[in-house]
Amino acid sequence: MCIGFVLCVLLTFANRRHVKNYLQAVKTIITAPHLYDRSDPNVDLTYGGAFSVNKSMDFHPIQRIRKSYVCPRAISCHMDDKLRCGAACSKAQGNLPDEYEDKHYTQIMVMEKQIVFDWKVCQLG
Repeated sequence: MCIGFVLCVLLTFANRRHVKNYLQAVKTIITAPHLYDRSDPNVDLTYGGAFSVNKSMDFHPIQRIRKSYVCPRAISCHMDDKLRCGAACSKAQGNLPDEYEDKHYTQIMVMEKQIVFDWKVCQLG
């Protein structure tokens, strides 16, 4: 049964002085956002499948750019990590400054939202 419908029925039949109690019974819980790289398998493993009616997920893609080191000898396994280069790479580079290129990538921001109805708040005392 829909929480909103139950709340409407309760508010309709509620005593006016208890209306605030009923409104306080409905709470929305939003988790802190989680960031994942697009290629991260945890996105599918963590958020795949079915959800209960009172829970929703928002997925927001975020385009990012990071600087990536370029090896002076263009050795692919040295790319993006200057520490992999050795003396031969330093000699090839000479006195030139380090070279970097922009790498575009996508992160996924996931936010969970859950609506909770606390029946204890609604009990008339």
